[in-house]
Amino acid sequence: MTNLHYARAFLNPYLLGEVCLHDDVDAKEASNTVLRKIISTPTTYALVLRDFANFVESQGPFSNTPPNERPRLAPNKWWDLIGVGGRTFAPITYHILAQMCFTPSCEWNWNSYSFVHNKMRNWLTSNLAEDLVCIYTNSKLLL
Repeated sequence: MTNLHYARAFLNPYLLGEVCLHDDVDAKEASNTVLRKIISTPTTYALVLRDFANFVESQGPFSNTPPNERPRLAPNKWWDLIGVGGRTFAPITYHILAQMCFTPSCEWNWNSYSFVHNKMRNWLTSNLAEDLVCIYTNSKLLL
């Protein structure tokens, strides 16, 4: 599993009581890594980390919804309805839950990159190669 997979699992309200997930130190570190990459300011990170800890421990505003009474909604809809966390935590959860964890899309991107940056075109800078991959991918979408 990747760091993003762990973060999405932690933010899924239906996996909140899973002991194997919440006792795993690597899973917690991976989730914190994702949060650090998304959040730029230290004060916002401290607020989000506090709300994240409250969510994982079912404390504070997250304590009034028992796990067995949660409605069967998609996690992003659940977060939209709950609306706790105010302006700091809820947008971060939307951002993390919106990220794709789909392996074939990465494979397609790497395939496009190998087409653009090969033995004949090894002189390309990374920025130019990324631009060409974007153009190549978008041109395939137009067909």
